[in-house]
Amino acid sequence: MSFQEPFKALNATCMAVPWLFVMGFSVAYTAMYMKSWNIPLFSHELTELEQAYYRTNDIGWSAYILVISNVILLTTWTVTAPWVWSRSALDSYDKYNRPLETYGTCQGRDSAEYGPDLSP
Repeated sequence: MSFQEPFKALNATCMAVPWLFVMGFSVAYTAMYMKSWNIPLFSHELTELEQAYYRTNDIGWSAYILVISNVILLTTWTVTAPWVWSRSALDSYDKYNRPLETYGTCQGRDSAEYGPDLSP
């Protein structure tokens, strides 16, 4: 099974890379932060009648701020300067001047102003 380029899903796949990368790290570090926030709560000696508990609102605000700020940044990046799929030919051609080898990459314009280069 093959497809003809330009294939619109390739552009979407290019922009999925930073979304998955950034949101994955946000969720992972937020989970670790929320767990480490609870350590002092359980480090105190509790009697049998005392119960240690916390409310999600006490520490959830930091997760909300981090995720919302990342969504705003990524949405701005996706709308203003999205990465697009680009296929380039190498320097080898056949006798009919057709490229023998090509490669495809995700390229973006002005991507550096939104963050580091995350291209594969």
